Amino acid sequence: MCRLTLFLSLVIGIFLIFSISCVTKEVPVTEIYYETAYRTETYTTTEDVVVSTKEESINLTPIIEWEDSLTVTKGGYGIGTTYYKGYRIDQNTSEPCKVIIRVNLAAGYIMVFDLTNWGQISRKAGLFLNSLTSKPERVLYAQNIAQSEISFDAKGIDEFAIVANTYNSHIIASVQLICPAHTVEKKIVTKERQIPYQVEKQRTVLQTKQVPFWEAIFH
Repeated sequence: MCRLTLFLSLVIGIFLIFSISCVTKEVPVTEIYYETAYRTETYTTTEDVVVSTKEESINLTPIIEWEDSLTVTKGGYGIGTTYYKGYRIDQNTSEPCKVIIRVNLAAGYIMVFDLTNWGQISRKAGLFLNSLTSKPERVLYAQNIAQSEISFDAKGIDEFAIVANTYNSHIIASVQLICPAHTVEKKIVTKERQIPYQVEKQRTVLQTKQVPFWEAIFH
């Protein structure tokens, strides 16, 4: 009887030790989380809408002009007199503009130079024009006077000069800055926008827990 009592006490003691002893274990648990989704929503607003566009021309007049007997051509050979006309462009618009130069046909050579951040060239410094011919990024146009109209993109150009080597002192007929002019009206327009909202979801993750020793063995 005593042996049985001792055995049962031993078993109960071991069970109690196992019951109160804890170990770390990873167990699966269900976790709730949220994701952002989007739905499309239409709405109306009043905006400035371009209803028509036309070209607007501004006549440009020289801010400096002179003439000299020096020869300025790409090949170094010219005839007559060199005529210099320098212009400034005041573009108060972000629209793409262009310059149109109309010339009176004559024998000779004509060049157009970008003088932005360079400055106009005076008659006294006229010989420096020859150095411009070796700077392709500065030459907007260079050709024998063989057509009545020359044009170039005016974007980023604040100053330019026309240099013509010819017998004709009236070689330049007109110089115009051409820019698009928009007619704008207030109109109600329908647009779409994305509206965020939260979506509830579930996922199974492993979580570290402290469990009794016996639970870790039998599960």
